[in-house]
Amino acid sequence: MSVGDDGEGFNLLDVTASYPRRGVGMAGMQERAKAVGGEVEIDSQLDQGTRATLSLPLGHQRTCSQRMLAQGASRRGGEESLTE
Repeated sequence: MSVGDDGEGFNLLDVTASYPRRGVGMAGMQERAKAVGGEVEIDSQLDQGTRATLSLPLGHQRTCSQRMLAQGASRRGGEESLTE
């Protein structure tokens, strides 16, 4: 899946170098994707916009959705059945 815009863009090296001071938004996306066997690629150019691309192995998409639903059910203290 890809999401992009034609906005201002940014220098990716400058942003990733400042993670300790600014937060972990992009690092968090990459960690979450990696946890399920995927990856996130960020491409940004000044004055040309930004594109974020998420790639997941097909076998993980359904498993991740089911796990997220199950976690939501356990937080609510109930049970939910999964249907296709």
